[in-house]
Amino acid sequence: SADVQAATSTYFSVRALSAPLALANYAFLGWFIGRGQAMTALLLQTGLNGLNIALSVAFVLGLGWGVTGVAAATVVAEAAACVAGALLAWRVLRGAPLPSLARLMDTDKFRRMMALNGDIMIRSFALIAAFGFFYSRSAVQGDTILAANAVLEKLFMVASFFLDGLATAAEQLSGKAVGARYRPAFDRSLKLSLIWGYVLAGLLALATMYGGRSVPVLRWIMPKTETLRRVYVFGGTGGVVGLVFGGVYMLMFGVLGLNESFAEHELNPLGFDIGFFLGLAAYLCWRVNDNERLRESIYLTVRTSAMVCWLFVGSWTFSSVFSYLGGEQLIKEFVLSLDLSTVMFLILAQFIIFLLGWPLEWSEIIIIFVPIFLPMLPHFGVDPLFFGILVALNLQTSFLTPPMAMAAYYLKGVAPPHVQLMQIFKGVLPFLSMIFLSMVLLYVFPEIALWLPAAIYGR
Repeated sequence: SADVQAATSTYFSVRALSAPLALANYAFLGWFIGRGQAMTALLLQTGLNGLNIALSVAFVLGLGWGVTGVAAATVVAEAAACVAGALLAWRVLRGAPLPSLARLMDTDKFRRMMALNGDIMIRSFALIAAFGFFYSRSAVQGDTILAANAVLEKLFMVASFFLDGLATAAEQLSGKAVGARYRPAFDRSLKLSLIWGYVLAGLLALATMYGGRSVPVLRWIMPKTETLRRVYVFGGTGGVVGLVFGGVYMLMFGVLGLNESFAEHELNPLGFDIGFFLGLAAYLCWRVNDNERLRESIYLTVRTSAMVCWLFVGSWTFSSVFSYLGGEQLIKEFVLSLDLSTVMFLILAQFIIFLLGWPLEWSEIIIIFVPIFLPMLPHFGVDPLFFGILVALNLQTSFLTPPMAMAAYYLKGVAPPHVQLMQIFKGVLPFLSMIFLSMVLLYVFPEIALWLPAAIYGR
């Protein structure tokens, strides 16, 4: 509404004056936390927020300044905290020489700082974007919804302080232990983090279970509908399971020190986390919705995905055993003894892959048969990227050629009854010709596939 826009404009015009002060306070906060002076940082932030509350009450209720009073209170509180932080920092740095310009502009240390804090910066930007989107959507729904969501957002921030507090304490304790290379201190910080995490989670769960209806803050977040109640139950169960697996994870990597052993065999360090949370999201969608067709669709999708994953497991196992027994080396020696040219080798490899696409899935071909050709590429002077793109094009035929023509079977499943499977196979012949033509064009003009990687990666 116009009133809300006017109030927002007034608040911003005054509140913007504290932007440099807020940045300075963040710098002081990070500096004190980095030095391990968490109590000083806590007192500084407590003083800032306490003064902000007191001045807001005085300016709004006492002087009647309204929105301008709230913004002015924030500016004064930020200025006071900035002065206090500067004085505390001056006491620590008094007598110390000023850093040189070369030290301030040290690109190597700046690069290390960005590498250390890059992830949390991305998270912060994503969080700010999410809050901005949240408020913009709320404003579209009216002033009442906007005000209610603003209150809910503050409750969410209070809840997040539990996590941030534990995370900050764990980071400082663990960082000191790692920096000092003192394993007992690291183990102690690990145990304390786990203990306090379980204690706070248990206390909050008990408060919600037995006092959720009587405590105003908890009453607001209690589920009001059956669907929302199922979401809460699922989230609570998932939280307990996550705590258990988190404890096992910390035991394996933090206590038993299995990091290096797993890192040698893990292709993607985030593979487990991505798979776990995707599976969790799919299970949540399946459990909390009431649409039977949607539930069936989710179930069939997960079942098919699991089947494909087992195909990967079986293919990888077969490929490993085949390589261990010397099969790859035997085939390599045989092909090299044929004294083929580069063109003949490419035609032979693509023809074999084309034939394998008839009875086999693309996953088995990639995991079992493509690695057999890779050691031969340097001998024939073939770019691995170019070869991989040729294989990717060739594998498209596996979806169109019987008996494993999945695209044809999908089309048959949705086609009218009078459309025969043989008609579909005849209809895919032009598309097969297009794939073969694309492979010929790629061989004659390899820049079609290699130009973009060369432009981006310089290879």
